[in-house]
Amino acid sequence: MKQVGDYFFDQWLDENMIRSLPSGEFWDSEEEETSKEWYILDGNFEKMENYIRSRRLVEQLDDCIAYLRQHGNELSGIGVDLGAGNLWAEPHLLKNVGVEKIYAIEFSRHRLLKLGPAVLQHYGVRPDQVVLVVGQFEDIRLDDASVDFIFMSAAFHHAACPTRLLTEMKRVLRQGGTVILIGEDYQTRAQMLKRHILRYLASRLPMALQLRLFKRQVVSKSLFCGWQGLKIEDPVVGDRMYYPHEYREMFSRGGFRHKMFRSGSDACAFVLSRLAGE
Repeated sequence: MKQVGDYFFDQWLDENMIRSLPSGEFWDSEEEETSKEWYILDGNFEKMENYIRSRRLVEQLDDCIAYLRQHGNELSGIGVDLGAGNLWAEPHLLKNVGVEKIYAIEFSRHRLLKLGPAVLQHYGVRPDQVVLVVGQFEDIRLDDASVDFIFMSAAFHHAACPTRLLTEMKRVLRQGGTVILIGEDYQTRAQMLKRHILRYLASRLPMALQLRLFKRQVVSKSLFCGWQGLKIEDPVVGDRMYYPHEYREMFSRGGFRHKMFRSGSDACAFVLSRLAGE
């Protein structure tokens, strides 16, 4: 186990392995990070907090925890934060007094090893409460039935293979454990159609204007592409979109029942628990 500042970290992936992952090169680019809301090495934590608030991420997490509490299931024990980013969620998860330790798994090394420790230190998270792990969330190198809860923020829809991810979740989760997914898109066909048209129009702008407005080229499918074609999948950042019924089907096939929480018109969160006999 290595150490960065006061915090310990483990390395499941080396640089070449990270760069070979889908969208690994984009997310492991520190240069890309400096313009984003969660870049806090300039000391501007308020910018990050305002962004989290605008996305209602803490509100979604609180809804999920309240639902668990209503059903006699406090968030406690050993947890895993998959796709942990800059670790903004760890202070919120650790406010639950029963939570002992969190494995924060992230393949973006600068987020995990530079931004992450700064966030943890700023919010007073003790070194014994978090283990930083350079890894990917579809290959969780922990023992079977070794964790009590799994958390993901705006990350599930980045899974290249959600079936494999759900299988890994079920493998490492103890009986009676729970999964919390927040920051997922809730898109009806009408909403998808609107976004598709706007993206199509943006992709027709001159390249110089696209780069100035969006920082990169906008990729779009044909204007007439059918209902499945409306789903915007960005291969650069690894974004994928699912209709509500597709989430339900994935969770059921993966051996989980779920409770969905709406947050505004275009976001949702889920609490997953293992189906009986799974």
